[in-house]
Amino acid sequence: LEIFRVLPRTPSQSTFSLRGLLFAASLPRMQSRVGSPYFEQTERIGKMLSSLADVAEKSGVPPVRAHHLRQLKASLRSPFLFVVAGEVNSGKSTFLNALFQEDFCDVAPTPTTERIYYFKHGKESREVRIDDSFVEVFRPAPFLRDFHIVDTPGTNSIAEGHQEITERFIPMADLVIFVFSVTNPWGATTWEFIEQIYSGWLKDVVFVIQQKDLRSKEEIDEILTHMKEVSNEKLGREFPTFAVSARDACDAFTRKDGEAAHEDSGFRALESHISSLVDGNSSVARKRNGVLRSVRAVIGEVERQFAHERQDLDRSGSVSRRIDAEIEMESKRSMEQLKEISGNVTGEFARARLRMASMLDKRLGFFDSFSDSKGVVTGLERELSEAVSQISRNTVAAEIRTIESGLPTLHDRLSEIVRAKFDLPAHRNPGAVWEAARFGLAEDFDERLQGVLVDSENLEKLETSLHARRKSVRTCALMFVLSALACVLGFLFSSPLPFLAAVVMGVIVAPVQYLLGVRHRELAKRFFDGRMDRAETALERKINGTHEEYLQRYMRRFSALFDPAREKFDNRRNYFEPLFAELKTLKSEFADLEAKAPTVKSPA
Repeated sequence: LEIFRVLPRTPSQSTFSLRGLLFAASLPRMQSRVGSPYFEQTERIGKMLSSLADVAEKSGVPPVRAHHLRQLKASLRSPFLFVVAGEVNSGKSTFLNALFQEDFCDVAPTPTTERIYYFKHGKESREVRIDDSFVEVFRPAPFLRDFHIVDTPGTNSIAEGHQEITERFIPMADLVIFVFSVTNPWGATTWEFIEQIYSGWLKDVVFVIQQKDLRSKEEIDEILTHMKEVSNEKLGREFPTFAVSARDACDAFTRKDGEAAHEDSGFRALESHISSLVDGNSSVARKRNGVLRSVRAVIGEVERQFAHERQDLDRSGSVSRRIDAEIEMESKRSMEQLKEISGNVTGEFARARLRMASMLDKRLGFFDSFSDSKGVVTGLERELSEAVSQISRNTVAAEIRTIESGLPTLHDRLSEIVRAKFDLPAHRNPGAVWEAARFGLAEDFDERLQGVLVDSENLEKLETSLHARRKSVRTCALMFVLSALACVLGFLFSSPLPFLAAVVMGVIVAPVQYLLGVRHRELAKRFFDGRMDRAETALERKINGTHEEYLQRYMRRFSALFDPAREKFDNRRNYFEPLFAELKTLKSEFADLEAKAPTVKSPA
């Protein structure tokens, strides 16, 4: 009987666990494992319900749907009710602190649980005394959101009022824990209290042998065996029984080998058992399954609403695409017509070229060749510049007529489509868009065309050839004059030498210079043709490129008239497409949860 001897505990022994808890409060602590699988899943469902409520709220379904989902989230984690009973000094308070890893129960060397204490979650610590035997205690401990704890007076000091209130909690409890001190695990008052409770209420019950650190392993094994015998004898059945040390569990908070120490304290097995009870609770499972069924209904309604939104977005998208397609078609039509303008420009340039070629031929005549070659080139360039300016004015005018010819009709047609689909008014003054687009086109176009006329290489060659022709013509003329003068001198002086000089200058030198002049004339024409060819090619390239640029300039401004419609469509699409994707993900996640949810039979 030595192992059944009551071993008194000193104050230091009784308060050791409290000091460990207080010290642990300043350190990173292990999270309580009680019910963690279920609550992790419940937390996940809660987050999913919040997300689904947000999606439902934004989808356009009645607001009551989102409100209902948030109510489901609020009701999903109804706290589990734990009732803890045992004799005075059995270590109930220290046991609860260790089980939930929170210092929320008073631990003292003298009995303090003279009343029933009902622990609930509150933002601030406070106590509400209901009567002399019942106190509601509010603590900010997070776990109290999930667990409500009823700490009863010691069974060896329980009064009649205590008995009535305690028995009132027993049927409501999700779990009843009877705590026995290892020093006296078969205290008569606890067994008597258990026997007085209606046996039908004893469903989820756990026996806990507290303070196992005060006994050896062999003694603990013998006590556990004896507890089973007493339970069978008095109650006709056995209950899950666990030997734990709250002091060792609290000490584990401050140790480096905290996980191993927590395992040795016996709480790991108890936590696993309680977690399985929490997760397998039939009422909880029914509530969870009911939530999933409600979620399925709301998802269906949101999906139907989204189906309408998708159809509307598809129609809006087709309208937006039609606007862009019609503007593109108008651009292509205008571009084809602008190409015809390029052909007209080629004809105008060809006529200007003929005029300048005729001018050059005239300036290359024998007598005109005596004039300054630079003046000839300057005259040609001035004529070319004036011709290009005229071409520029004619081209820009034709461009503007061509581009603007189809825009008013297109604007009216597209505006009607936008008004019908997007409920947006048409632009009040679309003509201002054309005015803004054409502003400065003539000056810009002429400047661009004039810029491509720069051809210093051919101009230099042309000027050199004209200068060489001028020199040859003048030399040829001089030779003829000198030859004639030599002939006159020969007649006057009857000398053959002047005649010989006249023959040389008039028959040899003058014809050679004339031929050189003809050669330089042909070179000048060739350089002129090269100048004109390069100018025509550059003009054609520049005009075609400018056609496309100016057309795009018009179309960008015209297209901008319908930006409000595009923006309205884009905003709506950007608003709903993430919701579509989120709903699809949530539907898949909820379906997975529903498929894995246990089947619960309805209560008879």
